[in-house]
Amino acid sequence: MAAMVLKSIAFLALCVPASNNAPDRTLTALVGTEVLLPCEATTPNTTSNTALVQLSWKKGTEEKTFAIYNPKLGMNVSDKRYSSRIILRNNNNLQDGSILLKALELQDEGMYTCEVNIFPYGIQTYTMNLTIVVSPRNRATKVPAQAGLSEVPVANCTSADGNPAAKIRWISNLHGNWTTAQSENNNGTKTVTSLYKVAPTHSADGQTVTCVISHPASNSTERCTVELSILYPPLVTIARSDWNGGFSLTCDVKANPPATNYSWQWLPEGMETNTKTVFIKAETILMNGNYTCEATNSIGSGKGTFQIYSIKGNASGIIIIICAAMGVLLVVLASFLIVLLVRRKHKSTETQANVAIQRKNIMQDSSGETDTYMGLNLREQSLYCELQR
Repeated sequence: MAAMVLKSIAFLALCVPASNNAPDRTLTALVGTEVLLPCEATTPNTTSNTALVQLSWKKGTEEKTFAIYNPKLGMNVSDKRYSSRIILRNNNNLQDGSILLKALELQDEGMYTCEVNIFPYGIQTYTMNLTIVVSPRNRATKVPAQAGLSEVPVANCTSADGNPAAKIRWISNLHGNWTTAQSENNNGTKTVTSLYKVAPTHSADGQTVTCVISHPASNSTERCTVELSILYPPLVTIARSDWNGGFSLTCDVKANPPATNYSWQWLPEGMETNTKTVFIKAETILMNGNYTCEATNSIGSGKGTFQIYSIKGNASGIIIIICAAMGVLLVVLASFLIVLLVRRKHKSTETQANVAIQRKNIMQDSSGETDTYMGLNLREQSLYCELQR
């Protein structure tokens, strides 16, 4: 008899209500589907005298039960949230109180407690945590950014209205960084937003980054690829194309947004152009110069220059003109030399005449004088001699 009492005491110790310990089970189910909440009593010995007296279900910290099953009275669901969605799994098994919860809603998520009263062993308690998975709506978009040195968002990845919150990471060759933020919606779902950031350059325009989203609703990750849009002013180069009888120069532009205006600087008179392309009918020396094209978009402008240096075309006419000019120059130089020689000869004659006159005057005026000075002008120089009498 004492042994039977000790055995009963040991069993009752196992059947005390659950406390704040970890749940016996963790369940996960997708919203809109169904889930089995298990609650099956265990007894030391199964005999014909064992019977289910009553089972009840509670949610979370609620004291009030939302469902009660009595073998004589049947199932009673007092909470309208579950009235049409609960089915007792097996009425024939008097130790099984498991229920099937159908058409799952996000509000069904939480901790559930099942209490089973088995005669003659008393009450057994089981707990379980139910997570309702809601598939998020995923999408990734580009964030247009102007080229610059500062790190700015260039792509956005959003996993909205999911439960639990999704995890997001990025794959890219641009060596950027990303930030992630999470918010909770009014219905309990979570929205996760991630921004990919980089210091944008024109070379990054059109490149792709990939957002990788992980969520329990899917057995695999979802990838969203984004083509970047980097805004930058025109980068201009000029391409030459030859055709029969001439050639053309085209203003080749890379820009985002596309260039909307083209203009050329230093165009010879009569040259044809359709704004983006210049048509040159013949390559001659008169076409030599620097051809500059300027392109403009909403971000700014850029220039490109093409130099033409040619000796083709009317070179013979140019040579004739140059030779004629050289001939005129030679005639002018010869005339100058002749005039210079004539002037020098005339000046020498005048000098000799002056010397003869001065000598004659000395001889006539020398009487009564002790000293006499003579001056002789020789090419703007004076020579004085003292004569003794």
